[in-house]
Amino acid sequence: MKPLTEHGAASESRKNILSQKPMIPDDLKAADHWCVWRYEERGGKPSKVPYNARTDRRASTTNPADWCEYPTADMKYILSDYSGVGFLLGEGWAGVDLDNCIDEHGRLSLLARKIVEILNSYTEVSPSGRGIKIFVKGALPQGAWSKNTDLKIEMYGRGYFTVTGNHLAGTPDTVEERTGVLAEFQNRFKPECSTHSLDDVKLEYGTSILTDNEVLAKARAAANSEKFKALFDEGDLSGHSNDHSSADLALLTMLAFWCRRDVEQMERLFGESALAREKWHGREDYRQRTIKKAAAGCAEVYGSTGDPSVDFSQVNVDPQGVGSHNTLIIPKMYDAADLLKMTLPKTTWVVRGLMPAGLIVLGGKPKVGKSWFALQLGLAIARGETFLGFSTGGGQVLYLALEDSAQRVQSRLKRVLNGEPCPMGLTICLEWGRFDPETGLAALDKYLAEHPDCKLVIVDVLTKVRPLGKANKELNAYERDYQIASALKKVADKHGVCALGITHLRKSDGRGSGGDVFERVTGSTGFPAAADVLMVLDRTRGVNDAILHATGRDIESVETMLTQDQMTMTWNSLGPNSGKVTTPDRLRILQALKSLGTGSPKKIAETTGLDLQYVKNTLPELLKSGAVSQPKYGQYEMPVSTGADNQGLPDWLS
Repeated sequence: MKPLTEHGAASESRKNILSQKPMIPDDLKAADHWCVWRYEERGGKPSKVPYNARTDRRASTTNPADWCEYPTADMKYILSDYSGVGFLLGEGWAGVDLDNCIDEHGRLSLLARKIVEILNSYTEVSPSGRGIKIFVKGALPQGAWSKNTDLKIEMYGRGYFTVTGNHLAGTPDTVEERTGVLAEFQNRFKPECSTHSLDDVKLEYGTSILTDNEVLAKARAAANSEKFKALFDEGDLSGHSNDHSSADLALLTMLAFWCRRDVEQMERLFGESALAREKWHGREDYRQRTIKKAAAGCAEVYGSTGDPSVDFSQVNVDPQGVGSHNTLIIPKMYDAADLLKMTLPKTTWVVRGLMPAGLIVLGGKPKVGKSWFALQLGLAIARGETFLGFSTGGGQVLYLALEDSAQRVQSRLKRVLNGEPCPMGLTICLEWGRFDPETGLAALDKYLAEHPDCKLVIVDVLTKVRPLGKANKELNAYERDYQIASALKKVADKHGVCALGITHLRKSDGRGSGGDVFERVTGSTGFPAAADVLMVLDRTRGVNDAILHATGRDIESVETMLTQDQMTMTWNSLGPNSGKVTTPDRLRILQALKSLGTGSPKKIAETTGLDLQYVKNTLPELLKSGAVSQPKYGQYEMPVSTGADNQGLPDWLS
């Protein structure tokens, strides 16, 4: 293993500590130990709560029936509102968790570097970006401690770890067998004080297999039912020397057995008991401390001894039973002052200032040059060259040319390249599965995981990946499109790539009557609603000019004039859209006015052979710039005198 020295990986900024793409070892993926998780409020603090990816119920960290294979968990995360995926420890898997060991400059602490070198196994950065998790194969020694509070070291042979795939540079990319090393590690970093404390108790959620009523019914019919009823129904303290705290702990320990240490169910049921009092309801610290003591003192739980009455296939399926409170989810929140102080990752640009990582939707009418645009973009990224005057970082490109044949793509490549060599890194695919979770999206996720250098995915066109059949028939077409686009965006965000989806514009002209050009694409499908950037290639048929409009969350609005070379079919930027930009088609309008003297849009269109709508749209822009004048409504002519307003026009027009 490459040591993490002060001048090595640990001295890099956090963005360099993280891999460019999520990287999860194959041996972890092969184990059926996966779940999903989300942030929820617990005791006034955000907590990472595990969920069963198949049932959307709270996942038990001790019941393998709640675990699943990696693809299921990963796709559930992509298509739902979970915060990430998690890996269940145990059965030969263990891990070490180090919190707050990465400083604001991205440097690992000395202790963290030492521990990483000792364990020498797959290590990744935690969701906070401040800690690390080290995954190992093996078992903890008997009687092992789980937490060294002073050194902020946690070691687990059960429970679960969140998995980010943000591989710590310089560490192995495989999970290594470390049983012997774990024993030595335990001795070396053994806490000086007591080896067990309440801090060691890992709270569990969603582990119960009984409803509240079933818990009470079984507890009142059990061998120790008299003790339970005395505490729960009567609040009788006589069996506990009239010590209220002792009685609370005794009842909670009983509940821990029947609730399988499910913290929420224990707390909820105790709150309904005769023992619940002002101290219980008003003192969060007392509730949490007593619940932890009860969980720690509960060695066995209901159903753990092979009770034939427990049907694990039916765990957590009753929507009115255990888990019905799961719908009350408090999302992750930030204090505004704290958010301002956070070091957050900067925007990743594929085309700087125009196309960030995420979902980009490009709309345009049929046959306006969208596919030529996409092919030219793919070649520019593969070469690492500028595109329309915007810089690119380079990288591999996957182009899903779903409306084209191999012959057509080959012909286009030859024309665009114009004798230049074709760069490496542009992959063309003419077929792809529909974008449902089991086929197209899963295949794209797999491809990007296996090709971490891929920076751009082009989907030409989005309608070709719409799922077939009657799936989601309760949704309308717009909602289905939005769902597909949102899932594609999640895949793109996960891998830090730009996904460019191409779609057709509706026929109506959004610019008419003061309309917005983007209305033509936002009103046609649900794809643009999920986009980070929306682009429109606006071109009138029969002319070479076009305007590229772009707007989005991370870019300033762009309106660039383009012209298409009819030999190579490549697009060239002529700068920001204004009447001063002298494109060939605008020059034809000006030349016609010079010969006509004065003319209407219809007369100009007839003289030039240009589309009438294009002439009508262009004349106001030329008028605004001073390139033409309007002596009366509906009539245009060249200005009587030219000056600064006509700068940039050819000499013969001045």
